[in-house]
Amino acid sequence: MKDLLNKIKSDKKNLGILVLGIILFLAIDFMFILKPINMVLKDVSKKVVDLRQKINNLAKDLETLKKESPIILKKSKRIIKEDELPALLRDISEVAKTNNLKINQIKPAIDFTKTDKSSPTECLITINLSGGYHQLGRFLANLENAPQFLSVEELKITARQDDYLLHIINLVLKTYIKK
Repeated sequence: MKDLLNKIKSDKKNLGILVLGIILFLAIDFMFILKPINMVLKDVSKKVVDLRQKINNLAKDLETLKKESPIILKKSKRIIKEDELPALLRDISEVAKTNNLKINQIKPAIDFTKTDKSSPTECLITINLSGGYHQLGRFLANLENAPQFLSVEELKITARQDDYLLHIINLVLKTYIKK
């Protein structure tokens, strides 16, 4: 090894060729390998900075929205799962009781004959109630503000013969259930 180094030192021409070869190798490496990688990294870093700025702006906008309009964020509805149906029926009964309505019958009807099991299934809930107009209005408003998706499909109000302030109410609600 020492002999090789001594030979290279003594031979100035070989040393010059070796240095020139190293410089040429580094120049080619920089021009064709490192420069394109550096350009790609600069582009990616610019995109990362832009995305971080957009995320920060979005977070600020969300905080402003929460402060200014908390009701809008609470209005998002969800589709219930099949095993949550009894809890939904219980919640509807509690809302009726809170609004001084008497539930005579509540009955869900689900059509599971659909071929597409991945999409939500329609569920109709038939409710027979008795109570007043104002109680019914509050009941429907409470159902509208429920976290589950519920819509009124049918509503029939019949006057009771024995008490003109109370009515017989037949109501059909529609919701969707996913498996």
